[in-house]
Amino acid sequence: MKKIIFIERSDIIVISESWIFFIFVFSISWFSWLWIILLNWNVFTFPAILFGALGLLGPAIAEFILIYKKHNKYEWKDYLSRIFDVKRIGAVWYCIILFTFPLINITANILAMYFNKSPLPKFEIIENFISNPSKFFPFIIFILIYGPLPEELGWRGYALDKLQERHSAFLSSVIIGVLWSIWHIPLFL
Repeated sequence: MKKIIFIERSDIIVISESWIFFIFVFSISWFSWLWIILLNWNVFTFPAILFGALGLLGPAIAEFILIYKKHNKYEWKDYLSRIFDVKRIGAVWYCIILFTFPLINITANILAMYFNKSPLPKFEIIENFISNPSKFFPFIIFILIYGPLPEELGWRGYALDKLQERHSAFLSSVIIGVLWSIWHIPLFL
């Protein structure tokens, strides 16, 4: 594992690639989101939407910078294979991926109805897509590009592997979970 060494007052601080990644992610994202917060912009107006998008792309941008800086063809090939090779995931895992979220939502709605005696939610978004199906695919593309895709590329595609070079899978996941949740704090502001 490569380490980057910074020298400060004759002390040597060793920072692993995973922590450099986290520093880049927080710098890119929080700097972008800071302007929206400080200038009290509506996130759905120009230029706030650009700053918001840049912040959401922070994990992917940080990852690309770090992989590019190494000029390591093997790492690029491995990384691209993990993104685009659909055969790496077995049929059972595809079923888990596709059905877990809907099952959790169905279960939550049933439990809410049972314990709270409340009616089912109205599902306005689904009703809008049924009445105008041409909006469905642009919505899905938008959600993927500015939602989980750039986050997963960075957090799971880069940081988790780097952390697991030094830590267990469990500890690596906990570190990412904690930092990922802290990373979202400006989005609440």
